Amino acid sequence: MKKPFFQRNPFRRAAHSAGLALASGGAKGVAHIGVIESLEEMGITIECVAGSSIGAVVGAVYVCGSLKRFREAMLAMTRRKMFQLVDPVFPKSGFIRGDKLVEFLGDFIPAGVRFEDLPIPLAVVATDFGTGQRAVFTQGLVLPAVRASMSIPGVFEPVEIGGRIYVDGGAADVLPADLPRRLGARRVIAVGLHPPPEGSLGTVMSEERFLEVPSKGYARAKKSPGVISVVMRSIDIMDHATEAASIAADKPDVLILPEIHQIGTLEFDQSTAAIGAGRAAAAARSREIARL
Repeated sequence: MKKPFFQRNPFRRAAHSAGLALASGGAKGVAHIGVIESLEEMGITIECVAGSSIGAVVGAVYVCGSLKRFREAMLAMTRRKMFQLVDPVFPKSGFIRGDKLVEFLGDFIPAGVRFEDLPIPLAVVATDFGTGQRAVFTQGLVLPAVRASMSIPGVFEPVEIGGRIYVDGGAADVLPADLPRRLGARRVIAVGLHPPPEGSLGTVMSEERFLEVPSKGYARAKKSPGVISVVMRSIDIMDHATEAASIAADKPDVLILPEIHQIGTLEFDQSTAAIGAGRAAAAARSREIARL
């Protein structure tokens, strides 16, 4: 009989326990590390985890018992190290193949580990490219599911699993706040990464304006942002509205919103700030968390 990677714990409810939902958001999601560390320090038992994109990455790393080493790797991340994880391909369905990133993540999520082997339940969210619907992985190999969940459209090549093509989980569900309860949790802590940024997205989302096009028509912007900035900013705008809708539909018992406006989607070299923001946001909700 094959020996399991982990000793699976019986599903027991501690006095202070909750399921965890982790949002997508690229480098902003490194804040999830700080949140989880703070929850453990508060004595919260995490019964199960559901994550989308970077939320799936951090969730899987945590459940595999590798969070401390992953934290150290993120704190040591520089732009040079980030570029070393990029394996560019001729643009067909994405600019980055993703094999080097999978190899990197394999140090924290064993390549052969299956969902069934994990000590606590894990749900990984991806998006079925054919149907556009949310796909939730809870069985089979973990690492391919995580790779599918973080396949940012147009940036990473999509992933094929079981004859289906999958892209980033955030395309269908930014914050899977409903899944912890479906996994068996009675109380849910959700970590969102898309609150309205001060003076920018907040204004865009809250002030509808009717505008007039001048008689001269239009011209190209003199200070036009780069293509990656345009894509990432547009995703941020859409994700804010989607995350808000998810929270409204499946209200968590505790909602934690780290202040990470200043961190770009691909700025993994800002991990120190992201982890600190996660810890600070969890501390700000400590009274609510203590009542769980």
